[in-house]
Amino acid sequence: ESLAFGRPAPGENSGAAVDGGDGTGLADDDVICSCLNVSKGDIKKAVIEQEASTIALVKKCTKAGTGCGGCCTPVGDVPKVLAATLKTLGKAV
Repeated sequence: ESLAFGRPAPGENSGAAVDGGDGTGLADDDVICSCLNVSKGDIKKAVIEQEASTIALVKKCTKAGTGCGGCCTPVGDVPKVLAATLKTLGKAV
């Protein structure tokens, strides 16, 4: 078990992915943007309810990535959550 968050360490979980398959390894209540305390669920909600279909719109709706910007880099979690959420909505990524 991982010391952080009381969840299994990466590779130890033989069941379903905690992240819903988006590749982040994070649950909806986990923080993605630590600068502004924005959770994965906040980002998904913005994509679904406010039609934030680009990184710029996610930033506008949630403020995620407007601090240091690390969560919005091409390898950051915001693009992963955005792409996975758009895919579940049947929208182009």
